[in-house]
Amino acid sequence: GNLTTQNFSAPSFSAWRKSSDQSISQNTITTLVADEEFFDTDNAYDTSNGQFICPSGKQGNYFFIANFTMSTNFCQVQSFIYVNDAARFRGNVVRNDASSMSVTCLTNLNAGDVVTARVHQDNATNALQAGGDTSNPVRYMCYFSGMRIGS
Repeated sequence: GNLTTQNFSAPSFSAWRKSSDQSISQNTITTLVADEEFFDTDNAYDTSNGQFICPSGKQGNYFFIANFTMSTNFCQVQSFIYVNDAARFRGNVVRNDASSMSVTCLTNLNAGDVVTARVHQDNATNALQAGGDTSNPVRYMCYFSGMRIGS
């Protein structure tokens, strides 16, 4: 028989928070706006609002990961992957330091679905840290990435 392959990893994107710390209000769910792209195969991620929009003809199964690093100590942080303004996956961390947390998910998308990474924290004065070590991509503070993994 014939072997047929498809480029299931497109669309894919990876972006990080570069410009400045992003303020997050106490007890408010805030969208991470990763404003610098490593790559974006289909121009489906918007660095101005943090939204990935599933392109036409690219529906299917997707994998997403988001990492959040707090700029100051916190007691509780919840991280989310939202699809069309509804929380699909949630992570939770209870700490007393300025550490990081991640959330991952596998989900099915239809064309036009909007995916965002969001965070909720309980400290009155906190922010998502910007920046990172450009010589070592493992050390980026806040990022959001995703890729199609199947139809």
